[in-house]
Amino acid sequence: MMYIINNDISLFSYSREVFTIKPFHQRMAELWTLQRSRLLTDDEIQEMAHCLTVNENYCWKMAQLENWSLMASMSHDSEWQHEICGRIDKLTADGP
Repeated sequence: MMYIINNDISLFSYSREVFTIKPFHQRMAELWTLQRSRLLTDDEIQEMAHCLTVNENYCWKMAQLENWSLMASMSHDSEWQHEICGRIDKLTADGP
């Protein structure tokens, strides 16, 4: 991963901090932007509520998997940790 800050190039390497924007994140941002300039329609309000629910489920599932991964690491269970990391990868690739 490369960032350019003040014309300097910095290289970072990290694991789970990479965040993929999901369609529900993008739609929430669109709706949030709209509501800053006008009232949302009833359909848009329902859509925002749906996006928030999907986001909640996604966040809780990711937190659960990350906690399980930590437990697997602390118990030195590499097979379990490998399985959990695969599930995290699938969740980040496929979404909730």
